[in-house]
This record gives sequence, structure tokens and C-alpha cells, in this order.
Amino acid sequence: MPALHIFNANAQWLAEVFDLEAEEFRYLPVDMLRDSAVSDREMKWSEQEILEKKRIRTREANLVVRLDATGIRRFKRMHPPGIILSLTGVSAICSRKTGRLWPIASRGRCPRFRWSETAAFDRELNNNVRGLGDRPHMHVGWVSGAPYAYALLMYGRKHGLAKYAEAGAAVLDKIASGLSPCGIFWASWIVDRGWTTGWNPRKNWLQARTIAEATLFMIRALRFERERGFEHEDWKRAVLSNLRFAMEHQREDGNFGSYYDCEQGTVEEWDGAGGILWIAALLEGADVLGEPEFTRAAVRAGGYYERFVRDEYIYGAPEDVHLTPTSEDAYNAVVAYVLLYEHDRDNRWLELAASAADWMMTFRWTYNIEFPRHSLLRQYDFRSRGADQASSSNQHLHNYGLFCVPEMLRLWKYTGDAYYLERTRDHLACFLQFIAREDGDFNAYKGMVTERFYNTNCFQPKGMMLTLSHSWCVGLVLYAAQEALVWQDELRLSDISVRGREGTAS
Repeated sequence: MPALHIFNANAQWLAEVFDLEAEEFRYLPVDMLRDSAVSDREMKWSEQEILEKKRIRTREANLVVRLDATGIRRFKRMHPPGIILSLTGVSAICSRKTGRLWPIASRGRCPRFRWSETAAFDRELNNNVRGLGDRPHMHVGWVSGAPYAYALLMYGRKHGLAKYAEAGAAVLDKIASGLSPCGIFWASWIVDRGWTTGWNPRKNWLQARTIAEATLFMIRALRFERERGFEHEDWKRAVLSNLRFAMEHQREDGNFGSYYDCEQGTVEEWDGAGGILWIAALLEGADVLGEPEFTRAAVRAGGYYERFVRDEYIYGAPEDVHLTPTSEDAYNAVVAYVLLYEHDRDNRWLELAASAADWMMTFRWTYNIEFPRHSLLRQYDFRSRGADQASSSNQHLHNYGLFCVPEMLRLWKYTGDAYYLERTRDHLACFLQFIAREDGDFNAYKGMVTERFYNTNCFQPKGMMLTLSHSWCVGLVLYAAQEALVWQDELRLSDISVRGREGTAS
């Protein structure tokens, strides 16, 4: 019996051996072994042939079972040797190295990838801490999910890169399959747990902004695919379910509410402007799906959420800072009111879009911060002009303003105010600075983009950056860069020069 290797499983040392007589692999407790020696017997198979048999047999699935989250956890902890838990069907994953989304069909083999919202810069440290630097989650919108899958799908189709297009479509397929009992998307998917409600004050609450954003970008993906001859009935059904929910639960004054019970669908929290992005989803959905009643709901909502813009106090967008004013609230308001203006050309909406954009600029840096001499951001000569502070709760610079780049550029055209063009140009230029050009660039891997640049001593010392690549940070760069292409002559990004330690670069 040739021994292949010795390993520990469930606190017991085992030897994996190949029984030459029975022609099968066996696992024997090490304490049963009495002697070992190099055999002088002529072997029927070489070592390589035995290992090939093992490889082929490993791929063969001879049992299919359905496990819930508890069963999967117990299997991982106590599974017998030689048995591999494989996922069947197609799931979507994120490259653990860069934060990009890829599909994998894992029938009959152990999957090598999974959904990840974050990927740690330091892969060795990540491995040493059992992958805790990576977050094996996926939100359907906001910090991962539909917006970035759409960007990848769009890029893949336009450039003839089938694997990118298939990856983006696989993510959207997964999201479309995840409707909660009340008929709207679940907020997030977590490995070993499946669909969940996200990072909300109560475990049974779903947040309006996350769901509306996922719906909006699935609609955009539907339109994009339809223009190229591709139909996705599952996406269409999911979108209709979400939009009809929003319309049916809208209050008479136009308020969509901010949080919903995932089981009953009742509005659990009416405060805040978390539902403002339903306006954009309903307007674009009305056009793509031919449902004119959606526009009436959107216009009514525009009247309700106007008060938040007039008060210059818009709050309720992110899941992680409950009912707090943030830069993300401004982005959502800009998108909503630009689309309302495009719907009926009412100057009231244009005025509100401009007011929301002006409030957004209170989060945007107009100058370059002086970072500490030996800090990473100083050494790389990072220019902070154009960056946005996330919020008063999360005091760091982030690139989420890329979310509304196309609406900001259209706002400039509608108003004729070059201020909006210049500030959007600043924002784009700022966040094209720190995309890892190769493995090792700022201790990251090629393609990685950080979530946080520390502009003050909050969370980390000023001048540091968070050493995590986030799927939304990568995805928004890809989305905004594509949307900005049609404006490249006006943006003149190629004219921007940054003087660094090694000279001037454009």
C-alpha cells in the first residue's frame, strides 16, 4: 500500500494510501501502522499514474445533498477525509486578488473563488489570518453588486471581452435570483449564510437605498443588453417586482420610506431620504419596461424629497451610518433630480439638481492637503483636490462621487455652469491617481484600488491608506471612466499634469 501523505483531520492523524489489490484510495489511522519500507515490488502504476487517478476521481460527484447554512458549517468542521463539498450550478465570484467579479461554474469540483467585497493588499498576511482580510460578502448595490457588474458587462461587450461580459451577467443573474419574501432584493449574500438583510439597525430590515440602487443598475443593464440583442427575462421579472413594491408602498405625499420588513414588506422607518433613489429607478424603469405609472410615482416622490434638498440636510443613504447626512445622499439626490428634469423639463427639478450638487461640494476638497513627510500619500505625491469626505461619521476621502459623473456632466450642459464641469473633472482626475499599475505598486497588486485615503487622524494616521481593495472602488472607476468617454474633449483629462518626485507625468 503506497502512502501518499499523512495529515490531521478532526484531531486524528491519518495516512492516505492506495490499495494496490482493491485499486482504491483508503484513509488509515496512523496508530494502525506497524511498519513502513521502500517496496522492491514492481509497481503496476507509477506514482504519477496513481496521482492522476486521484485527480480524476476527485472530480467525480456520486452524491448530491442539500445543506442549510448550519449543515455547511458543520461539514467544514467535521467532514470525513476524502470528501469535498462542491457547489452546483453557476455562482458569481470576485477575484480574491483585485476585487474584480468573475463567474465560476463549480459542478463536481471544489470552487477556488467566492464573492468578496474586499481583497487585502497583503496576500501573505491574509493567508496567515485565514482570509480575514477579505470579506466573503456581496451586497446587491452600494458597496458591491449590480452597479459594478453592469460596468464590467458594459466594458466586456464594448471591447469584445467575453469573459468580462459573462462575469458581469453572472453577477446580475445571481442578484435577480435573490428576491426576499416581500418581493424586493435581499441586501447581501454571505458565504455559509446565503441571502441576508445587510448592515441595518434590525436584522429583518432591508434598506431602500441599497435595493433601489441595485434595481436602477439592473434596469441599465437590461437596456444595454437589449440594444445589443440580448434579453434577460429573469432580470426583467426581478426589476418589475422591485418597482411595483416601491410604487405600492409609497405614501400619498410621495415618501417611499427608508427601511422595509423583509418578510411582511411593511415600511418600518419613514424618516430620512433613503428612498430618494427610487425616483431614478422608476423613471428609467418606466422607459425600459413601458410602465408609465412608474413616472407618476417618481414625480410625486420628487415633490416629497424636495424638502431635504431645500433644507440642505439630506440623510439616510448608507446602511452603515443610520440616518446620517453623507456625501452619498448628495450623489443620489443629483441623480434623481437630473433624471426628473430630463423627464418633463420642469425647471424646478433642474434647480433642485443644482442645489443638491452645490451641497455635494461641501464634501469635496478644493485644494491639495499637506501630508506628513514620510507618509505613503506624501511619498506618492497624492493630490487631494477633487476627493470627497465620506461623511462626518466616516472621516476619510473616497471615490463614491464617481457614481454620479454622467449626471453631473449633463447638469453642466443643462445649466451652462462650468463649475460643475470643473469639479467633476477634479473628481475624476483625483481617483485615477491610485490604481495599482503592477504587483507591488504601493504594496498592492495590479488593479487594486483602496477604499480610504486618510486625510486626518481618524481611524488611521493622516497620510495612510486602507490596505484593502474594495469592489465598489474598482467598479466605480470602471463605470465613470466609460461614461466620461463621450465627454473627453470637454474634460481634457489628458491635459492634467502631476509633478511627482520623479518628474512630471500626464
